[in-house]
Amino acid sequence: MNTTSGSQFTVTQRQTFSMICLGTVLIISLFFASSVVLTTRLSHDEHMYLSAARLLDRGTIYADFAYLQSPYMPFVYHFAMNIINSEYILLIGRIVKVVIVMALLLVFFRLTLYFSSDKWFSLACFLILLENNIFRHTIGYARNYDLPMLLVLLAGWKFVSLRSYATTKLSYAIAGLLVGLAIGSKLTYVIVPFAFIFPILIEYGIGRRSLPPIALFSLGLAIGLMPAIYLCLDAGIDGAFFNNIGFHNLNAIWYAESDGTISFIDKLRHMKQALWTLPTQFIFLLELLVLALIVTEKHSIFSILKTRSVLWCATLVVVSIFIFLVPTPVWLAYYSPFVIWSTLLVATLYSQVSVQARTTVKILAFACVFMLLIFHFPDDFRLSWAAFHPANWPCVRVHTEGLALRSAIPVEYLTRPVATLSPIYALEADLDIYPELSTGPFTYRIGGLLSTGCYGTDNHRQHHTIYGIC
Repeated sequence: MNTTSGSQFTVTQRQTFSMICLGTVLIISLFFASSVVLTTRLSHDEHMYLSAARLLDRGTIYADFAYLQSPYMPFVYHFAMNIINSEYILLIGRIVKVVIVMALLLVFFRLTLYFSSDKWFSLACFLILLENNIFRHTIGYARNYDLPMLLVLLAGWKFVSLRSYATTKLSYAIAGLLVGLAIGSKLTYVIVPFAFIFPILIEYGIGRRSLPPIALFSLGLAIGLMPAIYLCLDAGIDGAFFNNIGFHNLNAIWYAESDGTISFIDKLRHMKQALWTLPTQFIFLLELLVLALIVTEKHSIFSILKTRSVLWCATLVVVSIFIFLVPTPVWLAYYSPFVIWSTLLVATLYSQVSVQARTTVKILAFACVFMLLIFHFPDDFRLSWAAFHPANWPCVRVHTEGLALRSAIPVEYLTRPVATLSPIYALEADLDIYPELSTGPFTYRIGGLLSTGCYGTDNHRQHHTIYGIC
């Protein structure tokens, strides 16, 4: 009896130590993710997103100032600005982004844990994602990429974890609501509902059995989109249509005139260049290994497609390909959904192999993590060190430069709007701006050509700003 008690106590101690180690790694990882957000240089996209949020008190979105994309994101940043009530506009945006990214990573870890039923393999997937260059590039800016992803992951959590019939109806509606909110935050997510409807059709078939869950999901989807539809109608159909869809045609014309037309072949080349990097190659390697093990053990991969989680993740990966191939031009952040959903697919495929095979996959996964940590150690150390020096954070430097810009403007011109292509500097200094130059298609078309620093040596030309216009 004493031997049994001692053995049991040892197992308990081992489990406690294991959970402490796991929690410590997660906390350090979340701190590092926050460091990435707080130390990333200012992006020209942030000028549009955060200035649009600041301008919400002065007019109607789409009508009084342009804003590219479906409208929810400026309201999120605007809500935070009203709560914090600070002149540090970029800092507020980055704080909101820190909260979103931390929630995204925690939900991602919880989903991989649910799929794989293995906390250490879930941790490996978590670290592989965090060390991915595309993911880290995307989370660094106060834009509209990570909130819709968080909403889709939350919707998927409800969708794949349905238990009893009593909770099924509400879960389908909640999943639809979250997907609707995601589309209202980023228009390219408009095809994401297919990743929820397709598994329902495969599971229940096309007929009366699939009709109730699809109807409930569609009801939640409609509710999630209602505020966006109202905002578009309130601002005017023409303005809302142009700032969500029509500007793509304008952008395509501009690229054609500047000999920058992007063909489908060009997009495929960009895709190869973006995805064929070591961090993403490791994800592909794990997917291929797990698929090979599944084929070896089950002699077919089609049997696993009957599992809802596998089908949901696989469909999301297909959807993500359309997400980054349709827009023109193609930016690196467009590949972020593909990276995240591919890593989720690895976790759910992991659950389909035998216990013996899982050991092999887990060893390879941690070998990938180790190599990524070694490969990225210099950058990781630099980012972590910079996080402890707030004076060097871009959001603090931007505020300082904004105040310097205000001091360079004669007092008699401070009450007039300034014409600027970098509105965050002016707004940080409590200067009024011309929104037609600071948001929407104009800034979008030329934003990629602008530097985030100062142009010229004259004070009135700093940050692409001109004052004294009547």
